[in-house]
Amino acid sequence: MRSPWIPVVVWMGVIFGFSHQSGEESLAQSGVVLQVLEALGLSKEHLRQPEFIFVVRKLAHFTEYFILGLLLSRVDLSFFWAAILILGYAVSDEIHQIFVPGRGFAIMDIGIDFLGGLTGMGLCFLWLSLKRSGV
Repeated sequence: MRSPWIPVVVWMGVIFGFSHQSGEESLAQSGVVLQVLEALGLSKEHLRQPEFIFVVRKLAHFTEYFILGLLLSRVDLSFFWAAILILGYAVSDEIHQIFVPGRGFAIMDIGIDFLGGLTGMGLCFLWLSLKRSGV
């Protein structure tokens, strides 16, 4: 039987890979997302606003850790310890970025990452609770 930790560790590696991209590479990746949104019909003028780019980049943080939270909810770990793991990984991720050209440490990103992870775990636990109760 396959360990539920394997997808967690693999996803943590994916997060590490994204964090290891230089600032220039990371910004280019955000540009790809903006191109997709433009293809979906959003105005180019709005998409190029610094505020919109900021939101896209922060949603990427949230989404990475949301997925981590979903994966951790499948592991035999209490919500508390899973949350501690998410917070610890978010902190280590930001420390890692200090050493990556064009990147840096941001407290706000830790909060966004943690919130994303808690949201993923919370929704999964809620869904499982509703499923068990027959709702």
